[in-house]
Amino acid sequence: MPHTLQREWFETNRQLEYFSEKELSMQLGAAPARWGVVLIKELIDNSLDACETARIAPEIGVTLTPEGELTITDNGPGMSTALIDRSLDYDIRVSDKTYYVSPSRGQLGNALKCLWAAPYALDPEDPGSVEVVSLGVDHRIRVTVDRIAQQPRFEHTQTEAPICRNGTSITLVAPKVACYESWDEIDDFYKSTQALVET
Repeated sequence: MPHTLQREWFETNRQLEYFSEKELSMQLGAAPARWGVVLIKELIDNSLDACETARIAPEIGVTLTPEGELTITDNGPGMSTALIDRSLDYDIRVSDKTYYVSPSRGQLGNALKCLWAAPYALDPEDPGSVEVVSLGVDHRIRVTVDRIAQQPRFEHTQTEAPICRNGTSITLVAPKVACYESWDEIDDFYKSTQALVET
């Protein structure tokens, strides 16, 4: 009598879909070397959307340092603590773009979830952090993963921002994501578009 193969069913907690190179590459639609570029594009999109909704002429700054810090600033209405808290819940997707279509902006609809996860996915031993300054609050977020419980763990500290300014400042402190020195090697849509703007 032939042996019957019995396949076991395995369950994987979907909260961890963002916390490996393979899974986050699928979420971002890019290889790890391009994550920084994609995140910048998505955060700029979020800034443009916020300014547009508030009917504010956008002023957006992008800073990338050799030390591996990537900062996006805007003059929009600001990001609330409630929105940040909701974006840290990986059981749900939080987006105001889900039912709106744009050919050029808001393609992910999950940029904040990708932002929190990217430093850990690239370097679990030294996952870096993200700082968000908005509406007078300085949020510092660091992510680790409990592999036994199959859940992300968040260190989310909030302090009063030393300078209260309009808009939002997001700083990603993660050298392996920012990849400052390797960006000259990237030859894709984002770089070619910048070349057109500069000429």
